[in-house]
Amino acid sequence: MKRSYRFLLATTILSSLLLLYASFLRLRATEKHLITLKSFGKTRGPRANETVQTLHRIRPDEIRDKKHETVASLKSHEAYDEEHLDLFNETFVVPHLNEGEHDQKPPTYRKLTIDYKRPRHVLWRQDVNCSRIDVRFGTNISGAFLHSFPRSGNTWLRYLLEAATGIFTSSFYTDRTLIRQGYLGERDKFWEKTTIATKLHFIKHLKLSLKAPCITIIRNPARLFVSLWSYVNVQNRRLKHTAVIPENTLNSTEFHTFIQGKLKKWLKTYIFALTIRKTIFPVSYELIREDPIGQIRRLLAFLNIKPDENRLACLAKHTTGKVKAGQRSIKPYTSEEEKQMEAALEKINEYLTKRGLQPMPDYDKYS
Repeated sequence: MKRSYRFLLATTILSSLLLLYASFLRLRATEKHLITLKSFGKTRGPRANETVQTLHRIRPDEIRDKKHETVASLKSHEAYDEEHLDLFNETFVVPHLNEGEHDQKPPTYRKLTIDYKRPRHVLWRQDVNCSRIDVRFGTNISGAFLHSFPRSGNTWLRYLLEAATGIFTSSFYTDRTLIRQGYLGERDKFWEKTTIATKLHFIKHLKLSLKAPCITIIRNPARLFVSLWSYVNVQNRRLKHTAVIPENTLNSTEFHTFIQGKLKKWLKTYIFALTIRKTIFPVSYELIREDPIGQIRRLLAFLNIKPDENRLACLAKHTTGKVKAGQRSIKPYTSEEEKQMEAALEKINEYLTKRGLQPMPDYDKYS
């Protein structure tokens, strides 16, 4: 009798353990899916709690199906990455937006919540009238993407945005040189919702959180490639953002080979951004240089942020920032390379026009 009782007790305990383990596996599957959706911005915003409650009611097989749908939606954009595409002649279907949709004044401004527990960065300590202007981290901020091809002024625009809003920007990369310069949000990630905008350069990041607003900076490629050539060839990491290399290197075969590869990537990146992003706001680097405060006001309107006139007045006296590189006016390109750049710019303007957005300025004015 004792043996039967022991056997029954052991069987009961074993069954209970198996049931607990099965419940644990199901819970982990649900948590993993929540993390996956969170990474793509699906559990953010006003309907976040509703999404979480719904997930707790669905079956594990439904979780697997929805996860596969998410992965499939990302893979569907891979066609834009194929190297054989002739982007000078390729035609993409572009969703049309109403003309001037981003220039309309928002009815109300959103409130930005500050996190006073985290470090801050004081911008202009030596300026008596502006020494109290600082930049801090936020909490629960619906950020935007800040996209550009490398060397198009992304870091400089981050400085202008931080000064105008008082909120740090972040990045998909971690540059210690920028952290030392006061870009303390560099390590924070987009989905942490602590920064006003997140820097990115490449298509793989443009595929994420497609509903998030995206600012894209477009710079004249003829000026951009000279700056990028310097950045690539400067060996000292601390000087990469500001240093320039001797002009005689621009006459090399290596430089012209470099141009051919980068021009194609430049065009592909912007076509992808203008095609796939749901809400996009293009800004011209040249127009930012010409009127930084005016362009920042346009960006604040796009981001639905009320301008702080005290900040803008101080920023007007300190528009350069710490890592804005020197400008060069030389044109080291062949006539064929210049024609290719003109064709690329015409293609970008074509996509901007299809979306009812302002075309890029006449770059001859800035040569």
